[in-house]
Amino acid sequence: MTRTINKHQHPLHFICLLILTTLINNPLLAGEVYKWTDASGETHYSDIKPNGTESKSLNLRTQVSKPQLHTPQERAVALDGRKQKELETDKENRKQLEDQKKTNEFCTAVRSNLKKVTEKSRLQIIDNGERRFLSPEEIASKKLEYQKQLKENC
Repeated sequence: MTRTINKHQHPLHFICLLILTTLINNPLLAGEVYKWTDASGETHYSDIKPNGTESKSLNLRTQVSKPQLHTPQERAVALDGRKQKELETDKENRKQLEDQKKTNEFCTAVRSNLKKVTEKSRLQIIDNGERRFLSPEEIASKKLEYQKQLKENC
């Protein structure tokens, strides 16, 4: 007589298999490791403590590796992120250099104007399309203005 087994008739087999698989794959349930030397002087290692022989329980540590990017897509995303950060940093550096260059040019022009105002007693400007000389009061005012700009910006 042949007997057909329906998978729903024996759920206990499935549950036992599931529990066994879980126990085998669970690293937290790993047993101790013992070390001992036999009568002939050979060293042995086992997860079963030997009877009638002095053994030493070993404290073993396992190292969990750092997660690594495995797929090409993950590596590409990480690379894109690094490149984007580099581009942003480069952009900020270029902007700072440009701002510094503008500040240096401004300071050079102000120093030049201050030198002219200080050294010359008569200065000509073009005012409304006509040339005219600055008065001593206007020269003093310009001198103070340039000194203030240098103090604040340079």
